[in-house]
Amino acid sequence: MLETKLKEYIRKLVQEMDEELEEITTTANIDGFDTPYAFLNKKSKKDKEKRKRIATQMGYTIVGEGKKIKRPVNRWLELKNDETRTPNQKLSLGLKELKYQLAEVEMFFRWYNKIRSMNELNKDKYWKRTNTHIYKIKERLINIVNSIKELDQWK
Repeated sequence: MLETKLKEYIRKLVQEMDEELEEITTTANIDGFDTPYAFLNKKSKKDKEKRKRIATQMGYTIVGEGKKIKRPVNRWLELKNDETRTPNQKLSLGLKELKYQLAEVEMFFRWYNKIRSMNELNKDKYWKRTNTHIYKIKERLINIVNSIKELDQWK
Protein backbone atom coordinates (compact mmCIF):
# COMPACT_ATOMS: atom_id res chain seq x y z
CA MET A 1 0.00 0.00 0.00
CA LEU A 2 2.73 2.44 1.00
CA GLU A 3 4.74 1.42 -2.02
CA THR A 4 1.92 2.22 -4.46
CA LYS A 5 1.33 5.64 -2.85
CA LEU A 6 5.05 6.40 -3.14
CA LYS A 7 5.06 5.45 -6.82
CA GLU A 8 2.01 7.66 -7.49
CA TYR A 9 3.63 10.57 -5.67
CA ILE A 10 6.82 10.20 -7.72
CA ARG A 11 4.85 10.05 -10.97
CA LYS A 12 3.00 13.27 -10.06
CA LEU A 13 6.29 15.01 -9.26
CA VAL A 14 7.80 13.94 -12.57
CA GLN A 15 4.72 15.14 -14.48
CA GLU A 16 4.83 18.53 -12.71
CA MET A 17 8.52 18.92 -13.52
CA ASP A 18 7.91 17.99 -17.15
CA GLU A 19 5.20 20.63 -17.43
CA GLU A 20 7.37 23.34 -15.81
CA LEU A 21 10.58 22.64 -17.68
CA GLU A 22 10.80 23.38 -21.35
CA GLU A 23 14.50 22.75 -21.77
CA ILE A 24 17.36 21.41 -19.70
CA THR A 25 21.04 21.93 -20.45
CA THR A 26 23.83 19.95 -18.91
CA THR A 27 26.51 22.61 -19.29
CA ALA A 28 24.64 25.20 -17.21
CA ASN A 29 26.72 28.37 -16.86
CA ILE A 30 30.16 26.86 -17.44
CA ASP A 31 32.46 28.77 -19.80
CA GLY A 32 33.47 26.92 -22.94
CA PHE A 33 37.19 26.43 -22.26
CA ASP A 34 37.42 26.62 -18.49
CA THR A 35 40.17 23.97 -18.44
CA PRO A 36 43.45 25.86 -18.20
CA TYR A 37 45.70 22.79 -18.32
CA ALA A 38 43.97 20.94 -21.15
CA PHE A 39 46.29 22.18 -23.89
CA LEU A 40 49.71 21.95 -22.30
CA ASN A 41 52.78 21.45 -24.44
CA LYS A 42 54.05 18.00 -23.48
CA LYS A 43 57.59 18.76 -24.65
CA SER A 44 58.06 22.02 -22.76
CA LYS A 45 59.98 21.62 -19.49
CA LYS A 46 57.80 24.26 -17.79
CA ASP A 47 54.60 22.46 -18.80
CA LYS A 48 56.02 19.08 -17.75
CA GLU A 49 56.68 20.48 -14.28
CA LYS A 50 53.16 21.93 -14.19
CA ARG A 51 51.63 18.57 -15.18
CA LYS A 52 53.66 16.79 -12.50
CA ARG A 53 52.64 19.31 -9.84
CA ILE A 54 48.95 19.03 -10.76
CA ALA A 55 49.08 15.22 -10.82
CA THR A 56 50.75 14.99 -7.41
CA GLN A 57 48.25 17.43 -5.90
CA MET A 58 45.46 15.14 -7.06
CA GLY A 59 47.20 12.04 -5.72
CA TYR A 60 48.37 10.68 -9.08
CA THR A 61 51.80 9.94 -10.46
CA ILE A 62 52.89 10.51 -14.04
CA VAL A 63 54.03 7.37 -15.80
CA GLY A 64 56.20 7.42 -18.93
CA GLU A 65 54.44 6.97 -22.24
CA GLY A 66 56.47 3.88 -23.04
CA LYS A 67 59.49 3.57 -25.22
CA LYS A 68 58.98 3.74 -28.94
CA ILE A 69 61.02 1.40 -31.05
CA LYS A 70 63.48 3.52 -32.92
CA ARG A 71 63.93 2.30 -36.46
CA PRO A 72 66.97 3.61 -38.27
CA VAL A 73 66.30 5.95 -41.12
CA ASN A 74 68.35 3.81 -43.48
CA ARG A 75 68.61 0.22 -42.31
CA TRP A 76 70.96 -0.69 -45.17
CA LEU A 77 73.53 1.89 -44.05
CA GLU A 78 73.24 0.74 -40.47
CA LEU A 79 73.78 -2.87 -41.50
CA LYS A 80 76.66 -2.02 -43.81
CA ASN A 81 78.43 0.17 -41.24
CA ASP A 82 77.88 -2.19 -38.29
CA GLU A 83 81.40 -2.99 -37.10
CA THR A 84 80.30 -5.31 -34.28
CA ARG A 85 79.58 -8.18 -36.70
CA THR A 86 81.50 -9.85 -39.47
CA PRO A 87 80.00 -10.05 -42.97
CA ASN A 88 79.25 -13.75 -42.41
CA GLN A 89 77.40 -12.95 -39.17
CA LYS A 90 75.41 -10.20 -40.87
CA LEU A 91 74.41 -12.55 -43.69
CA SER A 92 73.60 -15.47 -41.39
CA LEU A 93 71.56 -13.46 -38.90
CA GLY A 94 69.73 -11.59 -41.67
CA LEU A 95 68.76 -14.79 -43.49
CA LYS A 96 67.67 -16.37 -40.21
CA GLU A 97 65.37 -13.40 -39.59
CA LEU A 98 64.02 -13.63 -43.15
CA LYS A 99 63.26 -17.32 -42.59
CA TYR A 100 61.07 -16.42 -39.61
CA GLN A 101 59.36 -13.63 -41.52
CA LEU A 102 58.63 -15.94 -44.46
CA ALA A 103 57.13 -18.51 -42.08
CA GLU A 104 54.76 -15.80 -40.89
CA VAL A 105 53.86 -14.86 -44.47
CA GLU A 106 53.14 -18.53 -45.23
CA MET A 107 50.88 -18.70 -42.19
CA PHE A 108 48.90 -15.69 -43.46
CA PHE A 109 48.48 -17.29 -46.88
CA ARG A 110 47.18 -20.48 -45.24
CA TRP A 111 44.64 -18.43 -43.30
CA TYR A 112 43.45 -16.58 -46.41
CA ASN A 113 43.18 -19.84 -48.34
CA LYS A 114 41.05 -21.26 -45.52
CA ILE A 115 38.77 -18.21 -45.66
CA ARG A 116 38.53 -18.59 -49.44
CA SER A 117 37.71 -22.31 -49.30
CA MET A 118 35.32 -22.04 -46.34
CA ASN A 119 33.32 -19.37 -48.18
CA GLU A 120 33.64 -21.08 -51.55
CA LEU A 121 35.07 -18.02 -53.25
CA ASN A 122 36.15 -18.37 -56.86
CA LYS A 123 38.63 -16.08 -58.55
CA ASP A 124 35.81 -14.47 -60.54
CA LYS A 125 34.16 -13.38 -57.26
CA TYR A 126 37.25 -11.48 -56.07
CA TRP A 127 37.23 -7.73 -56.09
CA LYS A 128 39.31 -6.07 -58.78
CA ARG A 129 41.65 -4.74 -56.10
CA THR A 130 42.19 -8.27 -54.73
CA ASN A 131 43.30 -9.53 -58.13
CA THR A 132 45.70 -6.59 -58.42
CA HIS A 133 47.17 -7.39 -55.00
CA ILE A 134 47.63 -11.05 -55.96
CA TYR A 135 49.43 -10.05 -59.15
CA LYS A 136 51.78 -7.67 -57.31
CA ILE A 137 52.54 -10.28 -54.64
CA LYS A 138 53.41 -12.77 -57.39
CA GLU A 139 55.79 -10.23 -58.97
CA ARG A 140 57.52 -9.61 -55.66
CA LEU A 141 57.86 -13.33 -54.97
CA ILE A 142 59.50 -13.82 -58.38
CA ASN A 143 61.95 -11.03 -57.52
CA ILE A 144 62.66 -12.71 -54.17
CA VAL A 145 63.30 -16.05 -55.90
CA ASN A 146 65.77 -14.36 -58.27
CA SER A 147 67.55 -12.73 -55.31
CA ILE A 148 67.82 -16.09 -53.54
CA LYS A 149 69.26 -17.70 -56.69
CA GLU A 150 71.80 -14.90 -56.91
CA LEU A 151 72.81 -15.41 -53.26
CA ASP A 152 73.13 -19.14 -53.78
CA GLN A 153 75.30 -18.86 -56.94
CA TRP A 154 78.11 -16.74 -55.50
CA LYS A 155 81.34 -18.73 -55.41
